[in-house]
Amino acid sequence: MTKTGEGTLILDAPATAANVIVSKGELDLNGTVTGNVDVKSGTTFSPGNDVGAATVDGTFTAEAGSTLRFERNANGQVDSLTALEFNIDEATRIELALGTFGAAAEIDLITNSSETGFTPEQSTPDFWMRKLVEALPHYMDLSVFNNSIVRLTVDGNAIPEPSTWVILLLGAFGLFYSRKRK
Repeated sequence: MTKTGEGTLILDAPATAANVIVSKGELDLNGTVTGNVDVKSGTTFSPGNDVGAATVDGTFTAEAGSTLRFERNANGQVDSLTALEFNIDEATRIELALGTFGAAAEIDLITNSSETGFTPEQSTPDFWMRKLVEALPHYMDLSVFNNSIVRLTVDGNAIPEPSTWVILLLGAFGLFYSRKRK
């Protein structure tokens, strides 16, 4: 199956297609594809429509210039992608649309389900960090767990950034000053 044309195709699997190719637009895949998924340059792949879990019983390929988007819904559920093998180009982008977290969390974004795990290059956090569209906030960290899982860790006890302290102090000073003037 080949996704062509602008717009988004929402595919609820199981899909028995031997190969799914995204040549234009966006594919939101929820469920399992038996075969390979190939995300071409200039296209976007997202597990699920809103939030979901996509499984590829084959090779997941993301070409240079393609985007992988992971989202989080109001209930705190996050997209996940699992495949037997990953062929991710260095110039692939990863977009995390996760919002803010109020508590600590460990989120498995990408899982390699083969016995051998990721390639040596893919088994380093730097490989995945270089692909992020935006830098992670100070309270999030991306790691590779057990050579087969790209995990996002959220520290629920993180100390606020200095700019947060400045705003808090300016607000307190403003309240103090306004009360003193009365």
